[in-house]
Amino acid sequence: MLVVCDAIARFLAVQPIPARPLAMLRLEDVSALTPASRLKSIVEYLAAAHVPYGIALVPDLQVKGKTIAPLRDNDALSDVLRWAEHHNGTIILHGLHHCCSSEGAEGYEFWDYERDAPVSHESDEGIRATIREGISQATALELRPLIWETPHYSASPLDYRVVSDFFGTAWELRRPLGWLPWVLQRDQYGTLLLPEDLGYVSLDQTKTVHDQLERAKELLVCGSCIASGFLHPNTVDITDVREYVDGLRRLGYAFVDPAEAVRRYGIAVPSVE
Repeated sequence: MLVVCDAIARFLAVQPIPARPLAMLRLEDVSALTPASRLKSIVEYLAAAHVPYGIALVPDLQVKGKTIAPLRDNDALSDVLRWAEHHNGTIILHGLHHCCSSEGAEGYEFWDYERDAPVSHESDEGIRATIREGISQATALELRPLIWETPHYSASPLDYRVVSDFFGTAWELRRPLGWLPWVLQRDQYGTLLLPEDLGYVSLDQTKTVHDQLERAKELLVCGSCIASGFLHPNTVDITDVREYVDGLRRLGYAFVDPAEAVRRYGIAVPSVE
């Protein structure tokens, strides 16, 4: 399927085929619970290795049954994030709270996991208020979120329409499109979608960096595909990050700056207006 789609793209010249296969990296679920020292070691390594990347930021994480101070109260982590943004890191707004729409699951801010439906309190005004607050909290930390990522890739058409009023670019899988291995310049909401097709590293090690690299190897059959995965700084070791970067480079991939999509397509920086 990828070979056929790639051949059609080449024939129609819908976009130039890069001289080298392209790769992307996202650091996922960065919040007040992320150890500043662990994130610091990762972003300093990525800067030294000249790897651009995205940081999926949760400004005010909420977890059922726990009291968590907002990110603005964590000076050490805020300093690391500001340093990272000035050294190849692109800030992604990953919701405001990331959580909690239902009793049985964590992490679904805009979706009711138990009912597999939009949250019952969903409204245009409420979604706008949430996004404005997320942007405001990031801006107060002197960070500029350029890209959106829906927590757990789960939201309704109303959510996506509202998000498109604030962000012209999202880095996620979206219903009903599902898995895509290339940049989609415009979805039905007018949003540019960056791909995520390599998956992540799980705590139980049933999903590993080796698995990500095997998928990246398979994507080499497609010249227009981008190998794009994510890693959780809360749980992965720096060795996993090195393995991801070195492994993709050994396969011939070059890392592309996620912020370049924003610049290349002239997408406005989001504001709270």
